[in-house]
Amino acid sequence: MILKRFFPFSISEYLKVFGYYVIFIALFYLSFFALSLYSSSNIFPAATTAYAVFLIFLIIGLIVFDFLLWTFTTMLAYATIAKKELSWKLWRRYILSLIILALIFAIPFLFSTRLLSEKIPIATVVFIIIFIVFLHFYNLACLFVAMTGKAFSGIRKGLAFGTLKIKHLIVPYILVLAASVIFSLIMTLVKIDFLNLVLSGVFLSWAALFVCRNLKIKK
Repeated sequence: MILKRFFPFSISEYLKVFGYYVIFIALFYLSFFALSLYSSSNIFPAATTAYAVFLIFLIIGLIVFDFLLWTFTTMLAYATIAKKELSWKLWRRYILSLIILALIFAIPFLFSTRLLSEKIPIATVVFIIIFIVFLHFYNLACLFVAMTGKAFSGIRKGLAFGTLKIKHLIVPYILVLAASVIFSLIMTLVKIDFLNLVLSGVFLSWAALFVCRNLKIKK
């Protein structure tokens, strides 16, 4: 019973969500590898206009590719979490909703990075708080978009629940915080960057499933 409380999902559901995370990270890394490979190649002389133009188009193309990959894997993960069917229409909803979320949190993140650039003492604390708040609302918004199948309604319900009914998430968040401390200690022992990202996926996949499933149980 205690184990079920910490893992309110099946192994197959967890492996699916974790697999989507790994796919995103692997392809994200490959996109940057492609960029670095081109920048060091001799296709065009580095000082020519053709090199600069192609590099700009390559960067724009990789940004678009990574964003679409992010929205697609997010849809797959949260459709699995919410136990909803996949559809191309739902993917379009996620593309719109993640653009909206990015715009909502753009100013806070820009503000925090400005503080970091000016080396203000509390800058790191401000950035961490903004990042935690972003993860809080991002997780809820993505869940409600999957549950409702609508971008604006899902974001509105996610923001409303995360603000007005946050008391329902206090216990799950305390448990996630305790687990994050343990994972952070483990990650300090790992010196390989990609392995650190995989371990992050292990934790984040569990946290998303754990919080969202507890939210659905309470609802």
